[in-house]
Amino acid sequence: MYYVLLLAVIIAVGYLAKLEKKDRFCLAQAFLLVTISTAIIAAFLALIMGVIFIFLPNLQTKSLFVVILIVAILLGVGLFWLYYFLIGKLKIKKIVMALSEYIVQWGLIYATIYQIIFDNLFKEKVKPPSPNEIVAQPSEILVFILPSLISVWIAIILYRVRTKEIT
Repeated sequence: MYYVLLLAVIIAVGYLAKLEKKDRFCLAQAFLLVTISTAIIAAFLALIMGVIFIFLPNLQTKSLFVVILIVAILLGVGLFWLYYFLIGKLKIKKIVMALSEYIVQWGLIYATIYQIIFDNLFKEKVKPPSPNEIVAQPSEILVFILPSLISVWIAIILYRVRTKEIT
């Protein structure tokens, strides 16, 4: 229900902001691009981290941070090449890429606030899941979302620099 409402708001923004007809759906396209990119990168990140944990089961927390950063950067570069070959073919506008960058930034800020709220404010109020439930905690979800958003951001910036949108 809430996702439908969010989708309706995103689509309505073009109308509410009285954008020109040709640009009304740019924000929705940017959200779609970021959502699909983040989902793809999160899946690859989960797969790669799973393989790393199989082969390096004693990886320490300090090393894990660096490993996740390296993987996120490499996935961002890989996504950049995917963008470089597909965006021209899909005829995605430059404004959509710029909006995508802002959405990633907003997403990183929102995810940080989300984690702070769940970690600090609702610590005592959140009931632990029963053994039959499979519920990921916010911090577990963010382990994949935050590096994925950073990878998407890297790809967008590299694409915009390569296409001389940013000089």
